[in-house]
Amino acid sequence: MRYLYGDSSAFPLNENFIETLAAATDCSVALLKIDEKLHKARHTTRQVTEAANKEQRDIERVAARMNAALDDDELSKATSKVVAEVQASAKAHFVRALKGIDGWRQSTIEKAHRGTGPADVMAPLDRFFVRHELPYTAWGLRWRAGESDADPVQAQVYAVMQRGLTATLAVTIPEGHRWAQPVRVSQIEKKLSIELMGKSWLGKEKMKEEALDRLYVTKITRTSERHAFELGKKPRENSAGFRFVMSEAGKKQPTVQRLDAEGQPNGDPVALTQLDALKLKKLWREIEQSVADLVFHRSRLLASTFHQQRVTELPTPIKVAMVLIQSVAPLVRDMAAHSRTPGELQLKRDLGDGRREELFIDAHEITKKYSQLTPRSRELFTCFGLEAGRGADFDLQTSYSSIPAPALGTSSFGMPSTIPPQLSPSVAPSAPPPPPLPPSSERAPRSQPVPTYDVSAELLPPPPALPSEVGPASAIVPVHRPPPPRRALPLSSAPPQGDNTVSASGFSLPKPSLPARRGRSVRAVNS
Repeated sequence: MRYLYGDSSAFPLNENFIETLAAATDCSVALLKIDEKLHKARHTTRQVTEAANKEQRDIERVAARMNAALDDDELSKATSKVVAEVQASAKAHFVRALKGIDGWRQSTIEKAHRGTGPADVMAPLDRFFVRHELPYTAWGLRWRAGESDADPVQAQVYAVMQRGLTATLAVTIPEGHRWAQPVRVSQIEKKLSIELMGKSWLGKEKMKEEALDRLYVTKITRTSERHAFELGKKPRENSAGFRFVMSEAGKKQPTVQRLDAEGQPNGDPVALTQLDALKLKKLWREIEQSVADLVFHRSRLLASTFHQQRVTELPTPIKVAMVLIQSVAPLVRDMAAHSRTPGELQLKRDLGDGRREELFIDAHEITKKYSQLTPRSRELFTCFGLEAGRGADFDLQTSYSSIPAPALGTSSFGMPSTIPPQLSPSVAPSAPPPPPLPPSSERAPRSQPVPTYDVSAELLPPPPALPSEVGPASAIVPVHRPPPPRRALPLSSAPPQGDNTVSASGFSLPKPSLPARRGRSVRAVNS
């Protein structure tokens, strides 16, 4: 199901970008409102601090004058006792007044900063990244089996976007999914075995056949830097078995390494023979294709970074909002240029049988989303070019056809959250188009979100939660969200080349609630 511009020319993404634009604008507006609150809070902090300091200086000056007036060495003993009592009583009043001023200052500053904490920054990003992705996002994925029945399988996905923005998200694997539990190799490839050097029953080194079809897949790593998986004798993460590295740091020669009963390497990696490498590559392709749709079951944002710094540690989220705005802006301008109706952003979708579906939104519905922001914040949206007489100073690329592939960083194995690695486009799994979503009444609610864990460590098990970053679960975790459709894992996002090739980086998602316009917002026309 292919998407087209309003004038029927090919659209570079295979997704309803109108939904993405609306969601990205909402997210940007929420972040910019936090930025505006921070500016007001800082101004309030300066004013309150100055006023409190002046009050405290006045109290200290009055106290010094009183002590100077009462300080007299020639007073009688009885009068000196009265003076001491007066000084003690006055001091208590002065101390109480100073504490009151300090408490007023702290409470006023806290009230001014309310709504600008880490959880407030994460909330709009969570709403966006769980359901949408920016154009040309590259995805990475890790999956591992649990240690016991009480420790279920867990997975994470990593989104690498343009301009240094990344996101790490938990995956809620639905019941019945193949990877909701460790998978036996025989379920993927029957009668699979390889030749490895081992010891005979007499203790001599010799080549012997190792049957793999009885083992379980216990760990999967799929990033640009490393394609690897582990097989174990038991359906849990740490057990005796093998680690297969299909590619790592540009090396394409598959290797195998034995693992002991604790899942630790036992010996050096050994290159597979040509025949065995072909067998394992076939198995790896099957694993890739079956695990790919886990990216559409992402359920909660765990962390997000901007140029390797967590967004919750930035002085203000305005830079993150700018990344969202500038990432969608070129396509917004292209949509406006290709739309047949002035003031509308249009897309078409081929339905087959000579029919097309037309999707559109009035540009005013987008501009209205940020119309209540301050002029300083609204200025960031001029690159959309949707306001009359604006956009002439647009200094970004005006078309995605001229944007090079994003310059994505790399990271060492075990530190995926610093810069999530980019998936390699050379191994893109193919998959049929996603089936249409069932009615909302028939959709199963999501299961409970997986526990929060520190994504700066290797995958799992999770260490203690990060309350300073993600806040209460109810603050950012959507409840009863319908599961997104299944499709192949979106791969790296180089812009289309040649004759308007349609990118596979996008995917269909439930439509957000867009403001209604007069008339029908979907038109079916004969092509």
